[in-house]
Amino acid sequence: MLWWIRNIDIGNCPLGIEDFNLEIYSDASNTGWGAYCNNNKCFGYWKECEKTLHINELELKAAFLALKSFAKNLCSSRILLRIDNVTAISCINRMGSIQYDHLNVVTREIWQWCEMRKITIFASYINTKDNCEADQLSRKKFHDTEWELNQNAYDEITINFGVPKIDLFASRCNAKCHTYVTWKNDPDAWAIDAFTVSWKNKFFYAFPPFCLITKDQPQPTQNSEVGCREAFRQALLRKGLSPSTVQIMLSSLSDSTYKQYDGCIKTWINYCSTHNYSYISASVPVVLHFLTDLFNKGAKYGTINSYKSALSLILSNLEDDRVKRFMKGVFKSRPTNPKYHITWDPSIVLEHLAQQWPNNELSLETLSKKTATLLALVTAHRVQTLALIKLKDIDIRGTSEIIIMISDLIKTSKPYSLQPLLRIPYFNSRSEICPAKCLESYINKTSTLRHNDHLFISFKKPYSKVTSQTLSKWIKDTLHNSGVDTSIFSAHSTRHASTSTANRLGVNIDVIRKTAGWSDSSAVFAKFYNRHVITDPTSFAKTLLSNNDCNLQEK
Repeated sequence: MLWWIRNIDIGNCPLGIEDFNLEIYSDASNTGWGAYCNNNKCFGYWKECEKTLHINELELKAAFLALKSFAKNLCSSRILLRIDNVTAISCINRMGSIQYDHLNVVTREIWQWCEMRKITIFASYINTKDNCEADQLSRKKFHDTEWELNQNAYDEITINFGVPKIDLFASRCNAKCHTYVTWKNDPDAWAIDAFTVSWKNKFFYAFPPFCLITKDQPQPTQNSEVGCREAFRQALLRKGLSPSTVQIMLSSLSDSTYKQYDGCIKTWINYCSTHNYSYISASVPVVLHFLTDLFNKGAKYGTINSYKSALSLILSNLEDDRVKRFMKGVFKSRPTNPKYHITWDPSIVLEHLAQQWPNNELSLETLSKKTATLLALVTAHRVQTLALIKLKDIDIRGTSEIIIMISDLIKTSKPYSLQPLLRIPYFNSRSEICPAKCLESYINKTSTLRHNDHLFISFKKPYSKVTSQTLSKWIKDTLHNSGVDTSIFSAHSTRHASTSTANRLGVNIDVIRKTAGWSDSSAVFAKFYNRHVITDPTSFAKTLLSNNDCNLQEK
């Protein structure tokens, strides 16, 4: 106790919990080095001049290479290094070694590199058996892939043609130039994957892998005109997949999805080009800086989530915990609200359609809009589904009902699930709004005009098939003419209005789900579509301003 009494006041190692921005595991063996951080891995082999070094020095070099791999884009950060070599730990924490000059040199390089980035590091011991990820990576067997041109032959080339500025296909073990591009993550590389950077105006040296010499490989570019499909294709090719395999995988996304993500990908490529990053192999911090810029410009959670989804097609590191935490922060900062808190009463639109002329006297334009609107209401399906209806799939069953089979894939199609089956009833008590009779009239009126098998065609020459966007415009025009506020409600709101009204009138929830194409256990209707129905269009403002439910008289 006397020793403690004498020394307690001069102790300089207080207990405390350090707050680190990053935790990096590294290890070295006589074969190579390995590092692991946040589910990301990197490894490499030693140069000929490094293979004879003592294991303590190799451990320090492995820690340095790990830092350069995972922290090169960080600044003003604290990093915890987990190492299973006590000598390396001591050198790092003491910022050098008095006894061993060669260890002092490596440690000095590490701290100078960190100093330039205002990074503070602390090394901590980890048992080898607990450092399994980095340990396995450091002991990977040397694969016979590190080919390089004989140095004498290379020197002869430089004498005849000059000294190149960049080596496009290299690693830190065989790079011929100080600036080089690698195939995988490399701590000293200028970029990753030569096919993701522009070679224009660069005096380069290229000794590509033999497997690429006989193949017609594409050259990805930082051009902002590259769309989602091309960027996705390049990302798949660089993973070693064959072109035929890639083509099949590209079919997993619909054209509308590619179109939706095109703008996101082009904005991302512009950002990477401006900041000199590779858009196809950028690190997680780069992605988070990009998403933060979007947030600071006012983007909401849905917009940022769309960008993240688009980037996940070409980047394989977006399952990182940092990305998940960032998205949770965006949601908490700018929570999303449902598109509609209320919806309109379908009887308003049906009454408007009933007051029009009989079906056989309507103009083609009016009949087209009326048919599309009635089908949208009685099927509760998306406009995309209606645009895919073909005449060959329409089965008119006497005067009872019309059955329509959708043979093309829709947004919700998936393996082992049934395609939509639309059932259109005859409503003889009010023939002016009978969807089946209206559909028959439309088919008869367009029979001599159509040049394809699609149900809906344009009402002007050349009477070609219409897209889902055109059908949406037709339905929106009908809603507007009926008195529905289309500055708030879109064509898709027919899905909300019809299902909410059916539920209010006592239709079984299972029937609603089956009609609208939702699965038996789906909560989509309850969460997104079931809304309070207003029967009087003039009461919209009152409903918004009132905290109590309005007792509205039905027509």
